[in-house]
Amino acid sequence: MAKLIRQFLRLARPFWAGASQWREWLLLAAIIAFTLFSTTVSVWIAAWDKRFYDALAAFDGKAMPALIVEYLGYMAMIIACIVCAEWLQKRLVFRWRTHLTAQFEREWLGGHKHYRIQLTGEPDNPDQRIAEDVSLLAAQSISLLLSFINNIAKFSAFVGVLWGLSGVQTFELGGRTFTVYGYLVWVALAYSALSTLGAHFVGRKLKDLNIERQHREADYRAALLRVRDHAEQVAFYHGADAEQGRLKHRFQRIRDNWFRLTNCEFRFGTFWATYVRISIFIPILATLPMYLAKTLTFGDMMQTRTSFARIQDSFGWFTDAYRRLVEWAAVIERLGNFQAALDDAERHTGQPESPLCLPDNADGANGFLQLDATAVHTPQGRAMLRPVSLSTRAPEWLLFEGKSGIGKSTLLRVLA
Repeated sequence: MAKLIRQFLRLARPFWAGASQWREWLLLAAIIAFTLFSTTVSVWIAAWDKRFYDALAAFDGKAMPALIVEYLGYMAMIIACIVCAEWLQKRLVFRWRTHLTAQFEREWLGGHKHYRIQLTGEPDNPDQRIAEDVSLLAAQSISLLLSFINNIAKFSAFVGVLWGLSGVQTFELGGRTFTVYGYLVWVALAYSALSTLGAHFVGRKLKDLNIERQHREADYRAALLRVRDHAEQVAFYHGADAEQGRLKHRFQRIRDNWFRLTNCEFRFGTFWATYVRISIFIPILATLPMYLAKTLTFGDMMQTRTSFARIQDSFGWFTDAYRRLVEWAAVIERLGNFQAALDDAERHTGQPESPLCLPDNADGANGFLQLDATAVHTPQGRAMLRPVSLSTRAPEWLLFEGKSGIGKSTLLRVLA
């Protein structure tokens, strides 16, 4: 978890810590404001529940028109908050994606790192990481942040309501009398804690399976692009059967991962569906004794159900967001590894110790190239050819001659 957070901060800091990013912070503040106001309206709706259902239980038809108009007003405010927040959120996500895409493009192409990391161990499918994972990181990070803030706000707003409705409950156990304050809050906490543990136990393999899914999907897409980019060569050498075999193998890897992923998602989906359905019934069951004892009205019972659901949402946020958190963690790990590979290529970008002399004013007419005992080694340090010395002027021609594998092309790459 600590490594994941460090990777996320490393990826997010250039965008959010910039001196000129005040517009983005203003957008985020506006989105949070809409989210918090919608929570306030939800509290008003919970209070409305009590009045409406009490009037319904008392057959008070005269109170209904005003209550219905009030409810429609609340709905209008909720819809306005949701629509405005989503519009601003999409703009913020695309701003972050644009910034992060430009950053990765610049680092990948700068200093020929797109070439150097192929020599030192390139992460799989850098094109997918820039085109797809960057977009997912921006969208999921902001979505999860707003969801978390929303649940904290709901907890703060509804815990007092539910605590007051719970009253003081006294019961006997083993000949001793116990008094519990706010017992409905503790019921919600206990149920959510058990659900969270269950969700983690059932869905703990989802992260690795999602990382592998992205990897295999990208490999298959890269194989398809290879056929298109080399269509003439494939046709010239009658290589369609070989390419089809390669594509079949790549797709088989997708299929194997898909079966394992869907089986894990089936187990998690079964658990989550059971959790949701039981959640609807628990507040009714918890308040039924008080309602039958006539210490709660029907309106109180409905208000308790609403408040209990909001508190449980807050306690159970990890359970509800578990699948999104797993996908988010997979994206961060892929981008974090890509960033680490680029950083490593930057650290290992060495400069020659003056074996090459090329004046700044070389223009092809009087430019010259001079090597002074230039040696070439593999990344593992093995010498590929003896030190080379030469001095030549444009437009002279040079011939490098030697047996295959001694490093002729590699020397030209070094000079380039």
